[in-house]
Amino acid sequence: MGVDIGSILVRRTISLESLRGKMLAVDANNLLYQFLALIRTPRGIPLRDDSGNVTSHLIGLMFRSSHLMSDYGIFLVFVFDGRPPTFKEAEILKRRKAREKAFKEYERAVQEGDYAKAFSKAVMTGRLSQNLVSDAKRLLSLLGISYV
Repeated sequence: MGVDIGSILVRRTISLESLRGKMLAVDANNLLYQFLALIRTPRGIPLRDDSGNVTSHLIGLMFRSSHLMSDYGIFLVFVFDGRPPTFKEAEILKRRKAREKAFKEYERAVQEGDYAKAFSKAVMTGRLSQNLVSDAKRLLSLLGISYV
C-alpha cells in the first residue's frame, strides 16, 4: 500500500561498499514485482522456461542477490508479505483495475505493432502469484539465503 515516510526521514547517500558485512532486510514482494515488470522480451513478454513458467523474477533475484553478496559481502534476509489486511482491499481493487486497463492497452499496442508502447504497458500488468513466490523461496533456499 505504501506509506509516505519521506518527510520524517533524513536522506543521505551511501555506497554499497559501506554496507560490507552488514545484514539487510529486503522487501521480497516489492523486489519480485520489479523483476517481473522489467525483465521481459522487447515485446513485453516475461521470460519463461521451456515449460512456459515465468522466470523473470528468478533471474533478477539470483543475479541481484549473488552480486550484492559476492561483490559487497552483504548478508540478505528476504521478507515476504503475509495476507493483506482488510483495510487494504480498496487499494488492491484499484491496482487490479489498473492492471486490467494496462493489459488492454498492451494488447492494442501489440496489434498496432507499437512494441515500445506495448513494453511500457506490459510492465504494469505483472501479478505475483503464489507459485512465483514459492519458486522465489525455493531459489533463495538453494542459494543459502534466509527469508521470513
